[in-house]
Amino acid sequence: MSIETARSGYLYVVDQEQYADGSKGEPYLIFPTTRTLGGDNSVKAGRLIEIPSQEDSPPYFTLKRTRPDHVGENVIVLVTPTPIESVSVTDKAQRVSDETLAQWEKSWGTETGRLEMTNGVGQSWTRQEKAAGADGTRSLTEAEPAPQTLYYRPGVGSKDPVLIKVQLQYARSRPSVKRR
Repeated sequence: MSIETARSGYLYVVDQEQYADGSKGEPYLIFPTTRTLGGDNSVKAGRLIEIPSQEDSPPYFTLKRTRPDHVGENVIVLVTPTPIESVSVTDKAQRVSDETLAQWEKSWGTETGRLEMTNGVGQSWTRQEKAAGADGTRSLTEAEPAPQTLYYRPGVGSKDPVLIKVQLQYARSRPSVKRR
């Protein structure tokens, strides 16, 4: 997953399982950790953050269903103007209390918008994006590829926190076909 912000601040990413009946699993703060960027979660406009990073081992996520009705993941991306004092960075994902997540969503998760790049689905990762993701100091420029999806919170200033929810759904299992 790569995240590019349009503002400076501090990035936090929470993952929460989604079940078929609408209920959700326990929320976990998956970024920042000391395993990615040494725990540095500061962001600035145009800087691409990869979670996990290209240097992580492994440099990819493995998503697995934990039970039969596990239908997807809720990824909550939060950018704040200052660090969240109650969050301490460790070497692994941390459980976030339901109360804390509910407070973040109530305070910062109001109306959000979403824009999709025309004909962008399925396009390969560009050299510029790969280079910006590998080098934590390089920012993408206006002349380089635009993000596939842009999320925004209308009517808020650059100093206001932004919370965006992204739902990732698992493909439905195909029934097995008996061959004769």
